[in-house]
Amino acid sequence: MGFKRETIEKWSLTYAILKPFVKLLYRIYFRIDIHNYKNIPKNEILVFAPNHQNALIDALVFVASTKGQHVFLGRADIFKRYIIQKLLTFIKILPIFRIRDGKENLITNNPIFNKTIDVLKAKR
Repeated sequence: MGFKRETIEKWSLTYAILKPFVKLLYRIYFRIDIHNYKNIPKNEILVFAPNHQNALIDALVFVASTKGQHVFLGRADIFKRYIIQKLLTFIKILPIFRIRDGKENLITNNPIFNKTIDVLKAKR
């Protein structure tokens, strides 16, 4: 159904069905201007690195303003609650720990980095 981290790079029918509704709601609430979208290469492995302090909003803007089912990395602290974790995984966001989350937590990034390699190979 799309709620599993192990298959986050796979295409999801549920995601595809719900995305137009999310896009509509997001465009009603926020004004989104897209410039030079046609200049983004197709069928290439791309990494976008937005620098907004609220990493979640960056991913949501991207979901609402682009085609496809992209995968994102987001702050791990927002994944603490189970239902939020499932929702964020459904919209294809993976948790990543920062040094400020505790040095001991950084080791838990290794499986996420490995999954990120799978995502890049799948061109997501």
